[in-house]
Amino acid sequence: MYDKGIQLYNDGVNLYCKNSFKEAIDAFNKCYNAGFYKMQSVYAISLCQQQLGIDITIPNEFEDKTGEVGTVFIGSNLVCKLINDGYKAVLVSESNVLTIVDGSTYDIRIVSFLGSFMLNAWRKEQSKTIPLTDYDLNPNPTHADQFVISLVQDATSLPLYPLPEEGLPSSLE
Repeated sequence: MYDKGIQLYNDGVNLYCKNSFKEAIDAFNKCYNAGFYKMQSVYAISLCQQQLGIDITIPNEFEDKTGEVGTVFIGSNLVCKLINDGYKAVLVSESNVLTIVDGSTYDIRIVSFLGSFMLNAWRKEQSKTIPLTDYDLNPNPTHADQFVISLVQDATSLPLYPLPEEGLPSSLE
C-alpha cells in the first residue's frame, strides 16, 4: 500500500525530475507539513531553491541541524538508488547506510564537515571490517568494492530517487 507520506515525497521527486522546481517545492512542503520524511523534504526543497536561484531557507526546527539534514537526505537518497537498482539497502542512522552487493555487506558512513559531506565505505567480512579505499588493507578491490567506491564518490551528486512503495526499509531482511 502506497502511504500518504511516500506519495507526497515522490510527487516532489517527480516534479523535480521534470524541472518543475516551484511545484516540487509545494509538494515537498506538503510532505514536510504533514510530518513525513521531514529532513529529506527540507533538503529537497533547498535543492529546488538552488535550481531556481533563490535564497535557501530552512525551517527553524532544523536551523542548527543542517549537517544532520544533509546526511539523512544523502543516506536516504543513496538507499533509494540502491533499491531502485535491485540491491538491498537500509538507512540505519542519520549517517549510516548498510547494503548488500554481490553477497557482501557494506557499511557506508556519511559525515558532514565544514559545509560539505565526506563518505567512506567498509566491507564487512565475518569479524573484520575492511576499508575499501585503504589499498594496504584492500589491495585487490572486488568488482562489488569498486561499485561501492563509485557510489560513495557520486553520492552527493546523485539525482533524486523516489522512495520505494513500502518506504525506507528498517532492516536488510
